[in-house]
Amino acid sequence: MKHDFHAHLAEIRREQSARLRETYADFVTDPKFTAITNFFFDKIYDTAYKEERDEAFNKLYEKLAAAVGEQRITRVTMLKELNELTDDLDAAVTQKHLDLFHGKKVTRKTFEEAFGKVGRRADRERQVYLLLETTQFFHKLAHVPFLGFIIKPTKFAAKMMNIEHLMDFFMDGYYAFKSVKDASKFFDAVNEREAEYRERLFKKYGI
Repeated sequence: MKHDFHAHLAEIRREQSARLRETYADFVTDPKFTAITNFFFDKIYDTAYKEERDEAFNKLYEKLAAAVGEQRITRVTMLKELNELTDDLDAAVTQKHLDLFHGKKVTRKTFEEAFGKVGRRADRERQVYLLLETTQFFHKLAHVPFLGFIIKPTKFAAKMMNIEHLMDFFMDGYYAFKSVKDASKFFDAVNEREAEYRERLFKKYGI
């Protein structure tokens, strides 16, 4: 029986999002971190608009790279790599889940078995590194004085380029990061908890 890969991928991503909310429940329920956790767990992993956002981001990246060169947009290049690596890992977990469970509903147990058996420790470590490098950079950027007044007019340009949805996403991120003056506690938790999570699953499932 042939199973719908994309529908299964959406299930995997929903389970991943639910897992993240549980792993960081202490931050989710802390009013100080409400905006930043909502952005991380709802906006970044928003499956409803992901394809549109990815297409718009790639279009913007190509224009930036052509205008100023890749070496001058290092963090944007890292963000692009993060997005592509995450997509690749999600696809690998989806395929492994299909191979193991033949299209059955994704549960926490089956998700974690597929995650653990896919392995790819170096890629998982790289994924978290890229996530922390880019988000810490944009957090610092969000606290540059008057930056909000500078970037708001770019919404018109984004509309002209047909990437308005992407600009809305960036603005959501800007306000989320700006809402937390010191996010080091959250970033440290991501680094430590993701390492513990992946190593636990690799050990349990023999990778």
